[in-house]
Amino acid sequence: MDSMIGRRVDGAVQPRPAIYLRCYPYDPMGMDCHVRALQEVAAGIGVSEPLLILDNGLRIADGLPGRERLLRLAEAGVIDAVLVPGPFVFSLDAAEAASVVAELEARGDAGWWSSRHGVPAGAVRPAGARPG
Repeated sequence: MDSMIGRRVDGAVQPRPAIYLRCYPYDPMGMDCHVRALQEVAAGIGVSEPLLILDNGLRIADGLPGRERLLRLAEAGVIDAVLVPGPFVFSLDAAEAASVVAELEARGDAGWWSSRHGVPAGAVRPAGARPG
């Protein structure tokens, strides 16, 4: 089904942002407060409605199908940005989290945007940008 996400009527890919969140143990509320906060960031910086990708209740050792989907979609050019509360969502291990961020930045034109509870648009990091 990923092949239909972000497709225009003419079949061309229409890139859009994604929100990625991971929580362990399982959050019965589906990380709703975090989702809403990142949706507000997306609206505040003027990007289209983000695709929501969750790994709820999964440890890295369990495999993270959402994270893998995120990487596939970024590589296919379907996702042009990823909104996260911080790189820790990719892994609690800083080196592994940095590796995932580097992988995202290397795939297509996908950059990652990190927001910590309402950080203004200046926190946006488009593809290839490095923190200053």
